[in-house]
Amino acid sequence: MYGSFLIYEADKAAQQYKFITYVNTTSQDAAGLFPQFMYESILRDALSNDELNFKTRISPLPRAKIAGFSEDSYSALGVIYTTAVVYALVLSNIVSYLVIERTSGFKLLQVISGMQLSSYWCANFVMDFLKMQPLIWSTIFVFQAFSLEYEAAWLTYLLFPLAVLPFTYVTSLLFATDNSAQSYTMFFNFLIISTISVFVYAFRGTPQLEQTGDNLNLVFKIVPTYGVASSVFIDALGGTLSKLREWSGEDGTGEALDPEVWALTNVTMDVIVSLGHFVFWSIVLCCMEKYQMRPAA
Repeated sequence: MYGSFLIYEADKAAQQYKFITYVNTTSQDAAGLFPQFMYESILRDALSNDELNFKTRISPLPRAKIAGFSEDSYSALGVIYTTAVVYALVLSNIVSYLVIERTSGFKLLQVISGMQLSSYWCANFVMDFLKMQPLIWSTIFVFQAFSLEYEAAWLTYLLFPLAVLPFTYVTSLLFATDNSAQSYTMFFNFLIISTISVFVYAFRGTPQLEQTGDNLNLVFKIVPTYGVASSVFIDALGGTLSKLREWSGEDGTGEALDPEVWALTNVTMDVIVSLGHFVFWSIVLCCMEKYQMRPAA
């Protein structure tokens, strides 16, 4: 039984009809059909027309596409989280062997044998760069296979090794054990890619926090791994973010954003910063190695 009625007033003279409809919602049609049966019966009685028939059509409203919470948001979050897990693991493996070679004395033994530090780091960079290529191209292939249509984010993935490897080499010199280096590298990069980037995007889309989000977006660009997450958000949701700024009106605290993906303030900046990271951290690495290898006084 999918429905029933309780009629507690049916006064044709006063044209008062009151009833309660009980519906078993295990039937998706019951909620629409049983009230219809009663309305039709009431009209027949009130109009004294037993042949009266009328039809109603119930159509749901189209699915609302709320800015900032569309399918693009979920796909971007999925890409960023997967990137954070996989790429953080790869970088933790890279930093591990560097620390082991340094703490075990194997690196020093090579230097004593006549190896130049520039050759050591260049060889490591070439090998690590090549080892990361299958992962990066697999990521870009997934973009195409799932029709994510990222117009520009793929370029920051291609430049990712250039930006992050010198930075990882520098941080490897700060640890005394490979376990601490692995744990820190994995946690730090995972946090930057998966968590910090999400908070920054949320701030940039919240009227009261727009300016704070814009400032944090610039500050965290000093971390090489932030660029891939930033580019994915801009590529997938840059237009949405721009519309949110327009809708915030006077309540918003930030400036209007350019919806163009390749705009200087968007992915183009991430590309430039990635190249800058390669130069900057390479110089820092050279200076640190020169300082550590200085003759004892």
